[in-house]
Amino acid sequence: MLLSIITCVKEDTNDLVATYNSIAPFLCSEMSWLIKFSQHCSAAFLNSIPDNNYIKKVQIEDHGLYQGLNQALDSCNSQYYSVLGAGDTLKQDAFWNVLSEIDAAGDMDAYFFACNLNHLKVTLVPDLRDLNVRMACPHPSSILAVRSSKEIGGFNMQYEIASDYDHLCRYTNAFRNCLVSRTVMTNFKGGGLSEIRSFEGALEEELIRMRIFKSKELAVRSRLLVKCANNIAATLAKLVK
Repeated sequence: MLLSIITCVKEDTNDLVATYNSIAPFLCSEMSWLIKFSQHCSAAFLNSIPDNNYIKKVQIEDHGLYQGLNQALDSCNSQYYSVLGAGDTLKQDAFWNVLSEIDAAGDMDAYFFACNLNHLKVTLVPDLRDLNVRMACPHPSSILAVRSSKEIGGFNMQYEIASDYDHLCRYTNAFRNCLVSRTVMTNFKGGGLSEIRSFEGALEEELIRMRIFKSKELAVRSRLLVKCANNIAATLAKLVK
């Protein structure tokens, strides 16, 4: 298979070094790294990533992550792709197992693997059956077909936080021949918009469920109440400490 790891970078950041170090050992004719820099990245920062036949650097003005991902898809010439944020890494001692499972499965619509959420110290295992109620397939350990993602319109930019969830929901509704594995593929750094603006992200996710899965309003209200209660409990726990 031809696989590109896509990383979109908003501004100069040392986090990209960890991502580079995790990807570099696997770069070859079958696997490349596409870095999509925004207009806010300096020339010195772009040049800090060593030149390599299997690293492609693209700098295009964008107005957010999901426009950047769409631009990256347009610049991607591989069959499949996966998305890693700056600071996210491939799990070194397991990635060969990931590649072996992909090779054994053959060409499929998508491949879903597990992801370590480093900031929460938990591992998220993909479960397509739960996508209608939660982000049950971690985006950083999902491998999708470039052509198929573009066929469904790419990433929907009306969502600022949960467009990756929307994309996975639409993708798996349209393309159902998928491999689901418990093997850990990536380590997710955390600390992004989905945490900083977590309640807004929850609202977007519920809109997606209503629009794609026709989720009932009562179920939506119930999930949001639970989300609010959990947030309040977590805040009170911090205050008590």
